[in-house]
Amino acid sequence: MIVVDIETSGTNASKHGILVIGAIDTLDITRTFEKRCRLFDGGHIDLESLKYNGFDKVDINDKSLPSEEEIVRDFLRFAMKSDDHTLAGHNPIFDISFIIASCQRWGIDNTLASRTIDMHSVCVAHLANRGKEYPVIKNRSALDDDSIMEYVGIPCEPKPHISPLDGARHEAEALSRMLYNKNLLPEFKEYRIRF
Repeated sequence: MIVVDIETSGTNASKHGILVIGAIDTLDITRTFEKRCRLFDGGHIDLESLKYNGFDKVDINDKSLPSEEEIVRDFLRFAMKSDDHTLAGHNPIFDISFIIASCQRWGIDNTLASRTIDMHSVCVAHLANRGKEYPVIKNRSALDDDSIMEYVGIPCEPKPHISPLDGARHEAEALSRMLYNKNLLPEFKEYRIRF
C-alpha cells in the first residue's frame, strides 16, 4: 500500500488546491515521494488550513514552484511503480478527493485504486478486537492522528504539518503496528509497541 498525506489550501477539493504531497510505499520503504507546488490560479485559500499546515500566502503563490498538475502527474507515476496501488492514511478519502479533483481540473487520467485503507477505521477495529471502546467526544469518535500515534506507542507528527512525508511515515508505522503487530520504519524502532 501507499501511505499518502497531502497538505492543501483548504478542505474543499473543488475550490482549494494541493500544496504538497508526501507518500511512502510500504512494500519498499526506500521509495518515498514529497513534492511541493504553487496554488493553481483561481484556487481559494482558507487561512485556518494554512495555520494548520504552516504555509502562508507567499509560500503557496511562489511561481518558482512546479504546478499542481506537474506534481500530481509525478505522484501518479510514483504510485504506479508500486506492486500495490492501494492508498492508505489517516483520512485517505480527503487526500484522494484532492487527487481526483486535480485530475479532473487538468485532464489527467486517474490511475489510482478506488479502495483505501483508513487508519481511523483500522484503529477502531484494533480496539474492538482487544475488547476496548474507542473514545467519543460530543457524540463523535475522538480518535485523531495524535491519539492513534499515542495508542501505538510512537511520538506525534511534528506540527505544523509542513512535511506530509513525515505524516505519511507516522501513519505507515501506526498501520504496520495495528495490522501486523510489528515495527516498519527504522526511526520508530526504539519505541515499544504498546499493546
